[in-house]
Parts: sequence; structure tokens; C-alpha cells
Amino acid sequence: MPTLQGQAVNPTMMQFASLSSHREELLFFQGKIEDIPLTGPIIGIDLGTTNSCCAIVEEGRPKVVPSRFGYNTIPSIVAFSDEHELLIGHPAKNQMMLNPRNTVYGAKRLIGRKYRSRIVQLIKDRFLYSIVETPQGGSAVHIDEKTFTLEQISALILSEIRDIAQEYLHQPVHRAVISVPAHYNDQQRQAVRDAGLLAGLRVERIVNEPTAAALAYGFGRGIQQRLLVYDLGGGTFDASVLEVDKDVFEVISTGGNTFLGGVDFDNTLIDHVIRDFYRETQIDLRNDPIQMQRVRDACEKAKCDLSMEKRTRINIPYLLQRGGKPIHLEQEITRDALNSLVKGLVEETLRVCEAVMKARELKKEDIDEVLLVGGMTRMPLIHERLTAYFGKPPHRNVHPDEAVAIGTALLAHSFGKKNAVRLIDVLALPIGIGLPGGRFVPVIAANTPLPFEKNFVTATTRDNQTVLELPIFQGESQNALENEYLGTLRLAGIQPAPKGAHKVELQFKLSNECLLTLRATNLQSGQSESVVLSTKDTPDELSQQLNAPKPESSPLPAHQRPLPWPPPAR
Repeated sequence: MPTLQGQAVNPTMMQFASLSSHREELLFFQGKIEDIPLTGPIIGIDLGTTNSCCAIVEEGRPKVVPSRFGYNTIPSIVAFSDEHELLIGHPAKNQMMLNPRNTVYGAKRLIGRKYRSRIVQLIKDRFLYSIVETPQGGSAVHIDEKTFTLEQISALILSEIRDIAQEYLHQPVHRAVISVPAHYNDQQRQAVRDAGLLAGLRVERIVNEPTAAALAYGFGRGIQQRLLVYDLGGGTFDASVLEVDKDVFEVISTGGNTFLGGVDFDNTLIDHVIRDFYRETQIDLRNDPIQMQRVRDACEKAKCDLSMEKRTRINIPYLLQRGGKPIHLEQEITRDALNSLVKGLVEETLRVCEAVMKARELKKEDIDEVLLVGGMTRMPLIHERLTAYFGKPPHRNVHPDEAVAIGTALLAHSFGKKNAVRLIDVLALPIGIGLPGGRFVPVIAANTPLPFEKNFVTATTRDNQTVLELPIFQGESQNALENEYLGTLRLAGIQPAPKGAHKVELQFKLSNECLLTLRATNLQSGQSESVVLSTKDTPDELSQQLNAPKPESSPLPAHQRPLPWPPPAR
């Protein structure tokens, strides 16, 4: 039997060994969750948009597991080199500038989303790599002449984290707690679970990132406080209000935006820089992926520098040539200029905070502490606006990049313990059905405590109807097609009868991880069965099914919509 640092390893779990080195063929775990051992430690993983982090508890104290290169975080990047070598984390990031089309970053934004969904269609061109459709209608990436689903890309990152943890612990790792944005919908949560399984991990719990951060702040301290967790990471923003009573952490309200994060701050600065460059040179950089990656790297560095300095310079020598002469990109950016560019993004986060508090009729004065999580919270403008908004400075004693991973590790460590932490989470977005005409009828309201179940009775709508079809959506709009499509419930085998003669009871059941299962019971025949959602319908097919017009409004906020081009002259 193969060994790892002297420990016996299940050979079925060795399919991801040494993923950072060249392999001719990638093998993903093909078994079921029951095939994964229930033994060994449970690690905590923050699977981030920009960086991921792993933590464990040793001798009663949480600790971040360093990467192979000594860093406490791992870039959430997967790439293939020109020599077809698989690279994960820092090696992938290091070659990103020269090989952007074969380098996948930001996969967390797309995981669990259908390729033909309006969101994916609107943002897919903002990535330098190719996003394609799977035979099942999902989103995938095409790199190094191979196609990978977003679950597979995330599995590669998770498997690298698992290998690092195994080397650190000197024993096999089969189990993990993984965090996700509080605003993730059911499909995205399921996709993260699927990614864990592909990596050979038994995912013991999916936990919301703000909840994990609150655990890192309050676990074992015996505090009684009402917290607002302000979580602004690389790709997403979440705001959650929790009531902490010793080791009971109860989320009472949550909200967020899965398309608002550090990437959008970067994109705003990038748009400014390339538009200024175009005005000066009449050269459009947008269709040159290598030069755009150089601009992206320079803008990201400038953004970080401006958290410490009042001004900085973006200097990219020999960006390209024209007429045999080199052209350089040189621009000075001040902190005030950056603040002016991104102030709308920061104000949007405050709008979300206000809505989250308003949902529970809370005032700013009702919040004892504002807890900052995520790398973007280092920005001075965010500190200034939060201090002005809440009338007191935010709490800064948890590490913004490590708090979520530490919280997941603390939760994992408490499993089976007498004084185990108790989490009470809520549903971030309503779940309901789409009706003819395109109306959305919520069945489970937002901020419903989990776990939860509810029965909903419907009836056949046509004479001699033998199949019942109900599209299931998740979102806040009254227009079903503006919400996230979870799938269509199709129940066959109904005996022909007049319209309304058959009543069907639907059981909506949400786990404590906010994962949805459905059960349908024909009240006339007594036939009952679990229902698998079909998710192959496209937006056009959904419009026809509901006899509803397509929504005209964009599901993306202004910061995600492409700017007019060319830019107007000054």
C-alpha cells in the first residue's frame, strides 16, 4: 500500500498526488461519498475567489496551514504551462502574465451557473480564458486544448490544499468543512460539494463565510454581542448580522452580492487606465490578452499600494511597439482618484448592510461590533465610510485573509464535542416557483432559520394533464426570469383527469447548509417520490414554458456592465 510520510493511504485517494508536477492525464475521484473514509482530521477550507486558505486546530488553538512556498494563502488559480505542465496556486499565478489564456482565475464566480444563464453571458468576455458550455449545459473552461468544468477547476485547488494539509499533518486527510459566500444559491452550494467529492474529500459541512468569520472572532470567548460581519473578498460581498451568546452563533439576517468584490475594484481601475491610454495613443489594449494581463497586474498592485500610500505610479515599460518604437504605459494614480472611481462600489456595500439590518428592523445603534473580513477591507476608504456610517470604527482584530479558514477549522474541531459550537443560519434568498405569465411566488422567505421544511400544495392546470412541470427559482425579483433558475420539477405518471382534479403536495426541505431537496406526493393516489430537478432549460425555453416575456433589465449592477467604447475625448 502507498504511504505518505510513513502513514498508510487508501489507494483510491491517491489520484491527486503531486498535482503540481507534470502529469499526462488528470484523474478525478470517481467514487461515491460513502467510499471516502470517516477517519482522520477534519480541515477547514476557505475556498476564495482570489486566494484560498486552510486551517486546523492543534492543541486547542486554530492555526493556518502554510502553502508549499511558506505563504498562509494559496492563489485560487489553475494553469497549464507551455510545456503542458499543470500548475496550481503560486506557480500558476507566476506564469499568468505570459500565458493568460491557459490560466483560470475567479472560477468561484461562475461555479454552479449554467452557461446560457444571463449572468454568465454578460460577464464571460471579461475573462481572458475561454468559457464554454458543457453537454449538460453547465459552464466550463477550455485551456491547454482540454475542457474542465468549474467543479473540476475548484477540485484541483481543493486537492492541492488537501495535499498541503497531508504533508503538514503527516497523515491522510479525507474530510473538510468548506466555506461559501452567504449569498450563494442552492446550485452553487451543490457545486462546491461536488468539487470536494471530485477532490476525494468528504465535505462534512458547508458553512457561510460571514458565519465562519464570526466563529473566529467569538468562539470560546463567552461573549454576548450582536455582530455585523462585513465580508468583502476578491469576488463577493456578504453582510450578515449574528447574535452571539457564548458558543451559540445565530444568523438573524444576511444579504450580499456575488458579483461585487476586489475583482470589480480592479476592473474599475483597469477600465480607467486603458481608456486614458487609448485617449493618448488611440491604441485599444482590450483584445491583447498578454498586455491586458500586464495592465491587470499593475493595477492590482497600484490598488494595494494606495492602501498605504497617498499616490503611486503605474509604469509598464515596452508595453508594445508602433513604427519600430516602444510604447510605454505610465500613469500616476492618487488615493483620492481611486476613491472617486470606486466610491459607488463602497456605497453599494453600505446599501446592502442597511437592507440587512432593515430586514430585522435593526438600527445602526443596535450593532455592537462591525467585523471586517476579506482582503479588500484593508482599503482606507472602507474604514472611513464604515466609521462614518456606524458612528464607530470597525473591529480589526481578526485577520481579514485568515478569519474564515480559522472559523471553518474551529467548527470542524467542535464536531462530536460536548461543548460543540451551535450554528443557526438563515436562507439568504427566497426560493419559490414560477407561474404562467412569469410571476415568481416565494415558498420559503429570505432569512428563514435553517434547517427548515414547508409543504406547498398545487394542482394540475389542464384537462388530462399527465405531467406536472414547475420551474423553481431563487431570488428577490417578482419576475421569475430575473431570479436564479434552480431547475424544473417534472412529475410524470399522473392519471388523465379534469383540470384541478389532481392535487400534488410539494415538500421543500432545506438542510442546515441551505441545500434544497424536494418531495412530491400525489394526494389522490398517495404516490410519493423524491424529485430530481432538471436544469437543462435555457432562458428562451423558460420564457416559452412560463409564457412570459424576457426581462429587459440587466441582472448586473452598473459596475459589471461594459463601458461605452471608444471613450469620449476630454
